Amino acid sequence: MRPGARGLLTVLIVVCTNCSRGDAAPQETIDRETFVATYVDLRRAMFVSPQQTISDADRELVLRQNAVSEDELIAFADAWGGDASYMTDVWEEVGARLDRPVAAPDSTG
Repeated sequence: MRPGARGLLTVLIVVCTNCSRGDAAPQETIDRETFVATYVDLRRAMFVSPQQTISDADRELVLRQNAVSEDELIAFADAWGGDASYMTDVWEEVGARLDRPVAAPDSTG
């Protein structure tokens, strides 16, 4: 497995495992907006790569820019994964944001 995909795959595995468990109680984690924004940024970084992967360095940069750690993303997924309805809404929001075009940086400034 490519190193850059490891972290994203871990989040998905945790979410899928907890969704089937159904007993996870939400605990104090990063907020939903932080999770969604970070996940979207990670996916976009992967999409622009010629190999459609994200390098460890690029992943760390995205996490740093969002002021979040990989452990915090996993903790969010672990805490909320048992709430299938909530996580469905989260993934739909991620998908909707990924479908929106990214605004080009303003070069007139």
